Amino acid sequence: MNARRGGRYFLAGLAVILLLEAHSSFAQFRGRGVEMQVVSPIQIVSEPSRMHTISFRVTNRTNRQERFREEAVLPKGWNLVIPMTSFVLPPQASTARLLSFQIPINAREGTEKIVYSVQSDRDPSIRDRAEYDVVVLPVAKTDFLVENPPSSLMAGEEFEFAARLVNSGNIPRMFQIKARNTDTNSPVLAAPSEVFLGPGEGAAVSVTGKIDQKFQGTVAVIQITATIEKDGRTEDAASTAVLVEVVPAVFRKPEPYHILPSTLTVSATRTADGSTKPSFEWEGSGTLDEEGEKELSFSFKGPDVDDSYFFTRTDEYWMNYSSRSLGILMGDQPYGISPLTVYSSYGRGFGVDFKSMAGGKLSAGLFYVRDRMGEEEWMDRGLYVQRSLGDDSFIRLNVAQSETKATDKKPESEDKLWSLEARLRTGKNSDLELEYGRTSTDRPSAKDDNDAYRILWRGMTEGKISYSLGKTHAGADYWGYFHSYDYENASVSIPLGARLRLGIAASGYENNLDLRSGESNVATSENLVQATLDYDLQNGWFLMLGFDDFERLDRLAPANFDYAEKSYWVRLGRNFGQLNWSVEPRFSDQYNRLTGESESVWNMNFLVSYFPSPNLSLSLFWNLGDNDVLSESYLLRGSSSFGGSIFWRMSPQLTLTLAYSRSGISDNAELLTNQFDLIATYEMKEDRFLTLEVSKDDFETEYRLSYQVPIGIKTVKKTNVGILRGRVIDSMDPAKPGLPDVVVRVGSEAVVTDRDGNFIFPSLAPGFYRIMIDPKSIGYGFTTVQKYPISLEIAGGPKPVSMEIGITKGAIFRGRIALPEQGGSDAGEGAAGLRELAVSGAKPGSIAHILVELSRDDQTVRRSTDMNGEFVFDNIRPGSWNLKFYEAGLPAGYRFETESKSIELAPGDVVEIVNRVLPKKRTIQFIDSGTVTTSSSGRKK
Repeated sequence: MNARRGGRYFLAGLAVILLLEAHSSFAQFRGRGVEMQVVSPIQIVSEPSRMHTISFRVTNRTNRQERFREEAVLPKGWNLVIPMTSFVLPPQASTARLLSFQIPINAREGTEKIVYSVQSDRDPSIRDRAEYDVVVLPVAKTDFLVENPPSSLMAGEEFEFAARLVNSGNIPRMFQIKARNTDTNSPVLAAPSEVFLGPGEGAAVSVTGKIDQKFQGTVAVIQITATIEKDGRTEDAASTAVLVEVVPAVFRKPEPYHILPSTLTVSATRTADGSTKPSFEWEGSGTLDEEGEKELSFSFKGPDVDDSYFFTRTDEYWMNYSSRSLGILMGDQPYGISPLTVYSSYGRGFGVDFKSMAGGKLSAGLFYVRDRMGEEEWMDRGLYVQRSLGDDSFIRLNVAQSETKATDKKPESEDKLWSLEARLRTGKNSDLELEYGRTSTDRPSAKDDNDAYRILWRGMTEGKISYSLGKTHAGADYWGYFHSYDYENASVSIPLGARLRLGIAASGYENNLDLRSGESNVATSENLVQATLDYDLQNGWFLMLGFDDFERLDRLAPANFDYAEKSYWVRLGRNFGQLNWSVEPRFSDQYNRLTGESESVWNMNFLVSYFPSPNLSLSLFWNLGDNDVLSESYLLRGSSSFGGSIFWRMSPQLTLTLAYSRSGISDNAELLTNQFDLIATYEMKEDRFLTLEVSKDDFETEYRLSYQVPIGIKTVKKTNVGILRGRVIDSMDPAKPGLPDVVVRVGSEAVVTDRDGNFIFPSLAPGFYRIMIDPKSIGYGFTTVQKYPISLEIAGGPKPVSMEIGITKGAIFRGRIALPEQGGSDAGEGAAGLRELAVSGAKPGSIAHILVELSRDDQTVRRSTDMNGEFVFDNIRPGSWNLKFYEAGLPAGYRFETESKSIELAPGDVVEIVNRVLPKKRTIQFIDSGTVTTSSSGRKK
């Protein structure tokens, strides 16, 4: 305990020191042509279901106006609240961009990475990107435990799984249990619908349902909720969600060859000037072998569409190959070897990676790339040698060379770079990145400031303290990915209790370190200190308090800016499952020290997301406040920015995506920019798509129509495959004739039996499969002789696996649990408690919520009695079953007349049973043993 507390104090102290001593730095040179920096704290620590917003500053370092297209790469299942779009920046101008996202409820614990990037439409080499860490905290779920959820289902398939509700509190409660599917066309039911649990008691919950035959999504979310009545209101007591992968109900002919998927897209763009520009793109990605070890990806697109306002595109051709031992890159794409030397150099080139040498301990690679736009001729090349240290740790030597041809404004230059890089695992949940580099250049320099270094240490302690410390420095004569750049940051998030967390962060930037007026007319220095208190109010509510201290000044005389801002903000929100919202009022004191201007301003930011089903999702953002915000502010934006997006699958074939954004209002209350985007996609037969895109702002409206065709490229014939052949028969006929036109499914493949009932799957990967029979193809009331679905292991090799599937008429077994007649011979002790179990409005003498079980060697099915004390098992396989009634829920002193028995069900049978509840017979036995004595207080005998 003392060691943990000491570590906590050490990290907090270290963060405070960095907060006090942090120097500012927004880089003069980072990448080529555009520079992007994160204004928000360098990491977010959050529970699932929260919505968060990251602020980036994007600066156009070129001498011409550029339209930039932004892109965000989120972890799988995460959702954007503010849609990504495009924006225009004048030369040397900056703007603040927002990335708002929601962490899903089922996000895994640990650190996830978000990548935000911008790229010029005209010249893809003008690009930059930033990576951002989001630490997802674990959330304990003790009330609902899901026992056997299905991992995948076929569209149209029925399902059943069990959950267990546990009252982990210290008071008895009556729970109402409901289940819902995000797809409203896929019904789901939880039984029992209500249950009474004492402290520490638990109850089994059965969840049954069916996936809609026309379901077109990839994932269905089944949410189970237990509610309680408190003070006349209904409150959520416990909730859990089950994600099930859904395989669409499509028939696919078995393929003996391994297929590399690809698509060919042909487009026509109608530009603002009325001209029509055609283009095409053929892209693919997949594996070349059955083991999935050899990967190939490619993209061929063109020609240029260079006079379009929104849909500008550059011809691009590239192909990549990767295996365990070798990687090959060719064509138009980013190349690089390390963050300090060459990191993301876009051009036309090639690269080779030798991934496994000296028994996997060594790897090496090289690349060559040159400018393909022709505006500034340059060439980069480099190589690396890496030594693995195990446990995802390595040490690496990087060597690179950059050459730039002379232009009218700049002389020819040659830069030689090298760096020593390492990544070390410093703990179970922490790692350390180190890199040191130097440059040898023929550029003129005032002093020999030609080295660079990079340090990043981040992780989380066992006490759930999340931390990140980093610094990147590149000297004024260092000409790698960073140049004349200094950046440092510190961030720590400390739990102060079960529901309270303190966050402290600081960052600093400097550019133009040597104050060279010939390189830039400014020398920017920036400091940002931030602190937050995050309080979990339970039941989905949360509250955050924040403070930001920001300053920005120009160190190069005469100064162009000297600005400071202090902000206080509150964020309140709630996560309802499908509906989530947050509101953030911010109050700020702003100072322009050059002009003497000062403002006390405010704004309010709203974020809302609603995901009622996989077929519909909506998001909305709205920022309003004062119009008097000083132009230097990056933390508080001008008023009345708002927008949102809608995703709507109107039918299995038609999908619409709409996005609208308004950037804000200027000082004279004029609207700055509006942008509207529409994407309509229509799915035709054989996975072909027709897509219409419309983009409009205050100046232009453009259209693009695209037609997409899937192309499967056969690579190698499958060898490590299994063959399944079989026959579907009528088992009720002694002649066992085959049944034609029966749909048999294995995984995502489906076949139809021939006129003799035969079927074959000629190319199945080895493994365990579930063999499914489409119930519509065999008729209602029929089932399989084997346990359904049928589980089978398929082994690779030429010898086929043979099976016979018998179809028979299903049986029905139903019954009722009856109470004893009131006042009769069965009445006695506990009768009042027994009568309490009878539900109001039910049949006289009935008892609800009793568990009934049928079992045999290979299968167990359970049902709960309804309000009338009735239960039914339909479409049961004929044969011998063991029947059992569970006494859980009966009052003390009572029993079932029949607790268990064996029953025989023949095809088509309808068997009924009435089971009475009787008092237990008690025997009192007197034991003639021992003696009885009496004593009086204060007397001895």
